Amino acid sequence: MDDITIICKPDFSLQQLATLVGSNYKYVSQVVNERYGKSFKQVLNEQRVREACRILNEPNQSAHLTIEAIAANLGFNSRSNFTVTFKRITGISPSDFMKMAKEK
Repeated sequence: MDDITIICKPDFSLQQLATLVGSNYKYVSQVVNERYGKSFKQVLNEQRVREACRILNEPNQSAHLTIEAIAANLGFNSRSNFTVTFKRITGISPSDFMKMAKEK
């Protein structure tokens, strides 16, 4: 779950994670739930949003990117899905986060 290149594929799924670790998806789901106290989807979205924050905190890397491009690069299917998920996890919108990062 720490490999950004894998988890940011739009079609990354619990089944794919199970295949990568050589187990069945029910067991992997149980382990994720027990370890993190969250569903696979919640953990996946948190990892993706963490990566978005990292990108947005680096103005040299994010200056030329739109919110849509960042969302797509991180595996989100739409800007609106990304924005809702980002705000739910961080408490602010990606646009506001980007503005605050530029002001630093």
